[in-house]
Amino acid sequence: MTELTYTEEIVPIEKLREDEEFRSLVPPNNMKEQLVSSIVKNGQTLPIDVDSDYVILDGYKRVSILRELKYKEIKVRKWSFRSQEDRATAYRLIAMLNLQRRHLEKNEVLKLLRELAEKIEKVQKKYKKCRQMPRILSINLKQIQNLQIWN
Repeated sequence: MTELTYTEEIVPIEKLREDEEFRSLVPPNNMKEQLVSSIVKNGQTLPIDVDSDYVILDGYKRVSILRELKYKEIKVRKWSFRSQEDRATAYRLIAMLNLQRRHLEKNEVLKLLRELAEKIEKVQKKYKKCRQMPRILSINLKQIQNLQIWN
């Protein structure tokens, strides 16, 4: 995996593109009212993560709310790869972003890790580069223990 870099930009909301697979990977955020309230009160505080083609990797619920609130421009963190060409990197980044930021239940974390590992493995089998789950996700044991899902 090449080193990922990103830039932060403010772009028209219409520039964002959706990927149904990415949208469906992560459990829906069940705190919509709190997100709406926070955005109304504080504005957009976290950028939306997108690839170099502005395909949304993380932040689908926030984008939906920003559209409802009639935002014309939004902050994005644009990562230095194309998800259509490098699905494995997209899956790794989606896992990293959601495991760091989201408050997922234990079963949701395990389901997300399993699904992403399977998708990465499938992509890598295509290129004959199959590895085991933690290594596939570039997650080490310490990171998994920090999630406190084993207690």
